[in-house]
Amino acid sequence: MGYRTDPLDDNFWISPHYRADDWRRLNLNNDDNADWSTAVDIFYDRIYGRFLAPIEAIENHPDEYIRWFSGFTILAIDCLIVETLYQFYNGVDETDIDHQKAFWHFFRASTYFRQHFTRKTAYKFYTHFRNGILHQAQTKMSSKVRIDKDKMVQPVDLTDLNQGLIIV
Repeated sequence: MGYRTDPLDDNFWISPHYRADDWRRLNLNNDDNADWSTAVDIFYDRIYGRFLAPIEAIENHPDEYIRWFSGFTILAIDCLIVETLYQFYNGVDETDIDHQKAFWHFFRASTYFRQHFTRKTAYKFYTHFRNGILHQAQTKMSSKVRIDKDKMVQPVDLTDLNQGLIIV
């Protein structure tokens, strides 16, 4: 496909179909500029190419064991997506507040996720899943990734949320 380039070349691929110069050429100084449509296309191509297409490839893998045990990997990618979308939405190059708060803000702002996460479960998700996967390559406490549950987020122990969450 021709993605290999000189490492010193600053016109690198930023997504499967766009290079850095494609983004740099955009004039996004006013809201009604036609370049905004291209910016959205580049943004979508970047998110889809980096995150969503690999998730689809895992979910559609012909080996059922890879599909069955892929939740952990997909959740790791999901955590990357949360932070990436938070940064894009807030127009920052890095998460500009406590990362734990960034996850809560992301879940709370989402019409889809807000019904599944409270502040407390968002913080548990951040600590047990995001940090556990990133730093120890495992979930913390008794938290689990499952595909056989009905609810997206549920406590491992109904009497003690500190024990962890089950994420579907």
